[in-house]
Amino acid sequence: MAQLLFQSSDLQKHRRKVLDAGRTDEGAVVRDTDGTTLLLLPKVLHDGLEVMVEMTQGFLVAAAAIDRDSTRASEFGSFAWMVFLDADDRKECLFDLRDALALLANGNRSAFEDVLEAWRITATELSDELRRTVLLGKLQDDDFEEVDRPV
Repeated sequence: MAQLLFQSSDLQKHRRKVLDAGRTDEGAVVRDTDGTTLLLLPKVLHDGLEVMVEMTQGFLVAAAAIDRDSTRASEFGSFAWMVFLDADDRKECLFDLRDALALLANGNRSAFEDVLEAWRITATELSDELRRTVLLGKLQDDDFEEVDRPV
């Protein structure tokens, strides 16, 4: 369905028609008497667009930092937590976030947030040196010990 274009006078004459058009995913376009064009659409769509813009900007900043092999958190912008990931994980994270942005663009905000949160948690765990050693360290025979079978 195409966006409907209304004149400002339609807000008074055809209020219900304008509001009904504004409730759709396409929204309603209203041209004011001074030529300004306004868009009327559901707030949930506007909020989704704001999140999409914010996350896309963060993604682009982080991608540029990865391309420069940066190790400074400040260069990763809102994705500063990525500094705790190694180079391979950063690239994998970027790949996952790119796919998640496509989901977000199609209105699947929760899937995007799940991917973002999983990588944030991973980076947080890796930010602690002891946890990093335990999670990424090599296992040796003396890391294990025999235990009696429970009775």
